[in-house]
Amino acid sequence: MRVAEIAGDVVGFSALLPQSAGVWEVDGLFVEPQHWGVGIGRALMIDALDLARRDDVRVLEVTGNPNAEGFYSKLGFVGTGTVQTQFGSGIRMRCPVTPKL
Repeated sequence: MRVAEIAGDVVGFSALLPQSAGVWEVDGLFVEPQHWGVGIGRALMIDALDLARRDDVRVLEVTGNPNAEGFYSKLGFVGTGTVQTQFGSGIRMRCPVTPKL
């Protein structure tokens, strides 16, 4: 779990869960709506990728809101299908964790 703060106020978080050898799930990513579009979600996901690299993870996976597909695609995630969640239809995506050059 990572938390993003501005002036001591929590404005977002990310949560990662190990799934199997070399695979982690992005179990949660949230940014307060009034802070959307300023790079907080991106910073949390870059941090997640850095943590994954450090632990020799090969792939990050996520079930996201279809409206977030573009966000994840810009970070290197690729759609692998759709799934039903308690909130409706979600998009399954995965991102190879490549070594930092």
